[in-house]
Amino acid sequence: MKITYVSPSTFKQTGFTVAEKMIQPITEAYTAESVGVITRILTEELKLEREGTADPDRSRIIDLESYRKDGSTFWIGLSVSFLRDKNGAAIGLIGVSRDITERKKTEEEMQKFAAVVKHSSELVNLSTLDGRMIFLNESGGKMLGIEPHEVENVNIMEVIPNHLIGLVEKELLPALIKGRTWKGDLQYRNMKTGKLTNVHAMTFTVKDPDTGEPQFLVNVSLDITERKQAEEALKQQNLFLNDILKSLTHPFFVIDAHDYTVKMANSAAGFNLPLKNETCHSITHKSDKPCQGREHQCPLEIVKKTKKSTVVEHLHFDENGNRRIIEISGYPIIDKTGNVIQMIEYCFDITERKQAEEELKKNMKQLERFNKVAVDRELRMIEMKREINDLLEKAGLEKKYSIQNMKK
Repeated sequence: MKITYVSPSTFKQTGFTVAEKMIQPITEAYTAESVGVITRILTEELKLEREGTADPDRSRIIDLESYRKDGSTFWIGLSVSFLRDKNGAAIGLIGVSRDITERKKTEEEMQKFAAVVKHSSELVNLSTLDGRMIFLNESGGKMLGIEPHEVENVNIMEVIPNHLIGLVEKELLPALIKGRTWKGDLQYRNMKTGKLTNVHAMTFTVKDPDTGEPQFLVNVSLDITERKQAEEALKQQNLFLNDILKSLTHPFFVIDAHDYTVKMANSAAGFNLPLKNETCHSITHKSDKPCQGREHQCPLEIVKKTKKSTVVEHLHFDENGNRRIIEISGYPIIDKTGNVIQMIEYCFDITERKQAEEELKKNMKQLERFNKVAVDRELRMIEMKREINDLLEKAGLEKKYSIQNMKK
């Protein structure tokens, strides 16, 4: 192939002079892959010429990777057609090229993006403003039960369950029309099975670059079924825990180890619930400082120091101002790093038990005194009997009393 003309702009584009370009072999002008493309297309076009059935004014646009003089490559878009004589016979080729390197880079990035979208685990959907789908990736197709050839026949509203149509029409779509992004939890209906899938959706519009008006609707949705199941399980667990707390007949607290605020309390605690950043000492002692001193040892401080459970006794007053003795058990809640972050506190009113213990001590002392008096009296009686026996023995008479285990 002999080159008969090269534009002077080739120097700026490739670094080769016109003279150098005129004698440059095609294998040195383009990469091997592009040479193969040229050969294939030229073969196709010459065949069409021989058959005489093709449009004589036709042209082909080819993307080719070309060499610069410094050995680097760049992409050109070559528009090529036959140069003909006055009889219409092909006598040569004429081509016009332009640098399309940036376009090719963009296309490569788009291909990478398309591959990511295609194989993404999230649903990715592109729709017209009236809701007709024009693209749905594989994950979306599986979630919605839509085959690739069915996509363009589906409107996005068809996969929205009835109970959410109002939300979509009154909140989601108006936000998109105003050019805003909408994020929130939705459910989609599988068109084959009817199964509902919980998703977190992010929807936005693609605007026309010329007019700035919304042109397409984009929806990216993450399947949050497992998260919803975990949330429901946690909800049920919390309800179960609350039922347990309500059933406890004694005050129960969960206290923050850092600021002494009560994070949880049951109804038996006798305070207005829910609590608002109230501390354990302000609730139980009406004090703005944590408990201290021998009579009111702070169980939380002990637990934080030892990282073990503890039991202390505090003096509280009931709503009538009566003195009550409370036994407080504290149990540490320790995080992964080994630090106490919260304490479970369980309280028992042991006033009656303490009173019973004091009464028992008093009775025991009285019993001891009575027993001592009784024992002393018994010993005196024995001693008197012994003395009488001694006198009788001295008088030569028979002993009157039988005394066992007694020493004279």
